[in-house]
Amino acid sequence: MNTIPIAPTTNMLSDERKLIVVEILNELERQRRADGTDILERREDEAMRRLESQLLKNWYLLARNLRIWAAKAVDLGDYGEAFHLLLAATRRNPFTPMLGRTILYLTRKVLNQAVRGRVGKDSS
Repeated sequence: MNTIPIAPTTNMLSDERKLIVVEILNELERQRRADGTDILERREDEAMRRLESQLLKNWYLLARNLRIWAAKAVDLGDYGEAFHLLLAATRRNPFTPMLGRTILYLTRKVLNQAVRGRVGKDSS
């Protein structure tokens, strides 16, 4: 089964539902493969709301996806946003090794930028 990669095109988390888009699309794809149709095509709005609600209650999933969004923010140099996303992920599930690795990634990037900025000022 093809899955859609988790990589936001923009790193603006304006709605927590953006965190579960990939899982919803994967479920719709699974339904289409199994039944030839999905809950959207059948216009089952209540079933879609239940799926969305179920996914939004999954704190492990939300923590993982928040961490991924935070790593993307670090890649884009938006360290403040990355910090807030990692804080939100920590509130949901603080006991994952990948969360610690992403926190170290943010710390390393911030320190590298600070050292480079200081070196540039010292050499002037």
